[in-house]
Amino acid sequence: MPSEIKPLLILRSVDSVGMGAYLDSLSRGLASEGIEYRIACGEGRLGLTDEDEKTVYRIEGLSTRFHNILSFRSSFRKLRKQNFSVVHILFEKGVSRLLRAARIIKRPTVVTVHSPVDENSTHLVKKPVKLLVTSSEAARSSLVNRGGIPKEQIVLVPPLIDTSLFDSFHPPENEIPVIGFVGDIEADSGVDTLVEAISRILAKDIACHLLLVGKGKGEKRLRALIKQKNLTKKTTFITVYPSYLDILKAIDIYVVCSAKEDEQASTLLAAMAASKPVITNASHAIPDIVEDNKTALLVSAGNVDEMADALGKLLKDQELSNRIGKEASNRVRECFPLKKSIEALLSVYQAIREG
Repeated sequence: MPSEIKPLLILRSVDSVGMGAYLDSLSRGLASEGIEYRIACGEGRLGLTDEDEKTVYRIEGLSTRFHNILSFRSSFRKLRKQNFSVVHILFEKGVSRLLRAARIIKRPTVVTVHSPVDENSTHLVKKPVKLLVTSSEAARSSLVNRGGIPKEQIVLVPPLIDTSLFDSFHPPENEIPVIGFVGDIEADSGVDTLVEAISRILAKDIACHLLLVGKGKGEKRLRALIKQKNLTKKTTFITVYPSYLDILKAIDIYVVCSAKEDEQASTLLAAMAASKPVITNASHAIPDIVEDNKTALLVSAGNVDEMADALGKLLKDQELSNRIGKEASNRVRECFPLKKSIEALLSVYQAIREG
């Protein structure tokens, strides 16, 4: 089967660390199975080696708001001649342009949906799309109940995480523990809760430094809050996304603040695989993986008291921090071997080719 499959992966940009983690594991998994693939994307740092970059077609119209329609069509007509057997759309935002590209290529198409949807999503299954793929039961339920998608058109595929990337990871040599957050900076991202909790921790003379990686409409308000809490010198704010591996190497604790279900599942799993102690909330409690006080610390979304308490526990008890990180890494490796997830995805590719 592998020799018969040649997928084209299409995405707007690698403008989030979660997409970077997913694409990295997907491309490595396909390569390990001998699958020849190509990537079509707009802007963003893929984090690939120079050799891997040869698999990438950079197409401006995928990520820019204004683009030359004729040039866009011409680019994908050229790709149509490459004899791809399937198109795989990696969807986070702005899917309409990706679907347009798939229609130009005229190949059986599958769309990966990472997060639950809040509105009708029947446009996702119009020709040439045959199936939707998600790794989340919450996302599948939302696609059926809120999106109006027939359940039989949605396939659950285990999360993609290449745990071998973290085999050589070592604890960072930080003089002061670094607490990391990665994600969109929006009104509902929950970062305010983390900032408030950090302020309380520092007031108790518990040393730490906050690393925020993200951008969004809430950035100005968040910077004002950081200044108000006198945390400017205790915070590093990065708005250009580096490689998720570089971020994980730099931090001691990883925090998920958002109440949105499964918004950061890929990065959460990567942090756990890297043996980072994680603080998250119930909406991100991936079944069989996130277990309170064993593989992570669970807090209620928006609860500053619980967030501050969880941070305090990890910062004051290195043995607890190390144990949770190690348990998390072992659980991810046990439950989500990359080979099993890739084989499930290849079965989807084969099904849409034959169907």
